[in-house]
Amino acid sequence: MKKYKELKWLIIGALFLSVCGLIVAYISMSTALDIKEVNQFWKIEILNVKSEVKGKVTTSGVDVVSTSLNNFDINFDGQGTAIYKFELKNSGDVDAVLRNINYGNPKCTPYNNDIESCNNVSYKLTYSDGREVLTGDVINSGTHMDMQLVIEFGGSSNSGVKLNELDFILLYEQA
Repeated sequence: MKKYKELKWLIIGALFLSVCGLIVAYISMSTALDIKEVNQFWKIEILNVKSEVKGKVTTSGVDVVSTSLNNFDINFDGQGTAIYKFELKNSGDVDAVLRNINYGNPKCTPYNNDIESCNNVSYKLTYSDGREVLTGDVINSGTHMDMQLVIEFGGSSNSGVKLNELDFILLYEQA
């Protein structure tokens, strides 16, 4: 019986020392590790949108949400161009890369029931210096770029189209 009593106290002592060792290890690890949360992100937004027209063109206002121009209309009463100039800004901490340019799916209504007129509408996104914006382009953190979205109607002078529900979206990811 005495053997079991000694074994019992030996096991209790070993467990006590193990628990004490775990407590000391936990305390030393939690004070030695200084874990700081680092929030790095990119924040791309379209700012200062201005529209210009050339030719027989009228435009509606445009809703700007983050990196998109939404829900705007253009009437081409003949050949002409609508130009939307804007500033693209990255106010985040990391660089961002352009992954997709989406011109949406606008409703095109031709004048004079000339269905082919809708095929004469073109879209182009360029930097202010005329270079084309391409997927893979990078915008560095803390910088901005001046861009323009050019929408042209090149149909005959006696045709025209109305574009409704235009949406234009730029999708950026961390570079």
